[in-house]
Amino acid sequence: FGVPEIKACELSILTSLNWHINPVVPSGIVVDYLVSYLPQVLQGSSADNRNSSLAESDVECIKFHVYDCAKYLAELSVSVPALCLVYRPSIVSYASILVAFDTLRSPPASISSRQRLEFEEVAGQVSAGYYDRRKEDIEGASKILRTICPTLIELFPTPTLSSRCASNSNEALLLSPTTAATSL
Repeated sequence: FGVPEIKACELSILTSLNWHINPVVPSGIVVDYLVSYLPQVLQGSSADNRNSSLAESDVECIKFHVYDCAKYLAELSVSVPALCLVYRPSIVSYASILVAFDTLRSPPASISSRQRLEFEEVAGQVSAGYYDRRKEDIEGASKILRTICPTLIELFPTPTLSSRCASNSNEALLLSPTTAATSL
């Protein structure tokens, strides 16, 4: 086979697949939301925000904890047909984050009702109201996630905050594999 035949064959395959060769998965969306929006909520954009005095390293610690929990749930969801075949990846990802928030129950490493509401408002704004219109789907996906992993809080206990909570090994989780390998 020559180059023209291989190109024609590849084009035929891609066309028949409608170019759906790298599907969006929930675990990829988790990072986008957490890195972009959780720190601003934890650092206190409202006056009555109980964690507004958190040190930056503690905010990072909470972010990594939520990241670990949500990523675990999002990856687990791929093997559950009731999630991956019924709900969109963005819904499963968002539900994973909200369920991960439930593991943060002990102050100061907790997310208050107000902070959770702020996060939901920010997510609603940046999604042009998508999550507001899909509340029923989010609740359904959250219920399934809680059912398939009822011991999430035992798997990921609430972190103890300290000035060195966010270690270099945790920071590597949000890096690309190439960057993480060279920074360790």
